[in-house]
Amino acid sequence: MSAVPDSCCFPSSLTTTGYIKLLKLQQDRQDKSIACTLETVRLRDNPHYLALSYIWGPLKAVALGTGPSLGHEESPWILCNEAVVKITRNLHDFLQRACSEPELCSQRFWIDSVCINQLDAQERCAQVSSMASIYRSADCVVAWLGEEEADTETAFALITKLANLSQDLLAKVIPKNFQSPDFKEILGPLADDIVWEALRQFWRRSYFTRAWIIQELVLARKSIVRCGQHVVDWNFVVRTSKFLTTTAWSRLFNSGIHDPTDPEYSHHAQPLYIHVNSKMSSANSDRSLLLHYHPGTKVHIH
Repeated sequence: MSAVPDSCCFPSSLTTTGYIKLLKLQQDRQDKSIACTLETVRLRDNPHYLALSYIWGPLKAVALGTGPSLGHEESPWILCNEAVVKITRNLHDFLQRACSEPELCSQRFWIDSVCINQLDAQERCAQVSSMASIYRSADCVVAWLGEEEADTETAFALITKLANLSQDLLAKVIPKNFQSPDFKEILGPLADDIVWEALRQFWRRSYFTRAWIIQELVLARKSIVRCGQHVVDWNFVVRTSKFLTTTAWSRLFNSGIHDPTDPEYSHHAQPLYIHVNSKMSSANSDRSLLLHYHPGTKVHIH
């Protein structure tokens, strides 16, 4: 992408309640830049769109005082209705990925940092207060974990496998049986230390530490998880989370690690926490959910 223009601004403000702006990507731009249009729609008209759930910061937790400073990283930018809007690197990665996939590129998106005029305090306040309705009304919420790593495909394969096993088979997939014939017969090539380490790394992504994802995923009609080109149903992630959280795997994944802010901490219980609290998604309980959650929250199964 070419250098960012000197000026940087958001398109026009949204002043009418009950309306939102949706982002539509422009396909096949010759200069390979990312450009989009913003369309104002009324929520009560049931518009079709995908809502993006993502993080603004680094994709992996970073120990205090280590790693590069985000303040010194040049912000990527996109064109929205011909206006230049600076965005985070993670969001740029998603939009770039979406542009490369025709089916995804053809969708309309609601993305908070672009569809809300961040320079207009009045609009920002009004839209944030409507977020429950926005995520509840979306056709699907896309949980974007960031670009893939070398072991992402392996982790997704294990999640899919575990989510589709019967309870009888899952009962045999426990740490003490790791080298047993049953374990290897059930999981095949996934019965390997490297594969399980890939799964542990999956739960260390910063996305699972972000409190706002509780509201975004609890309210969703349907959710999918994307990491680079890899996609898995949110329900598969929840089933795997439940299996890991309620078995000896939970202690093994966080062996010797007790601080949820530790970069090595595995947040595998978070999806189960969200699922257990999904019945508390009424307007009166949405905010209490956010206030009472913190990484490391114990999950109680009734």
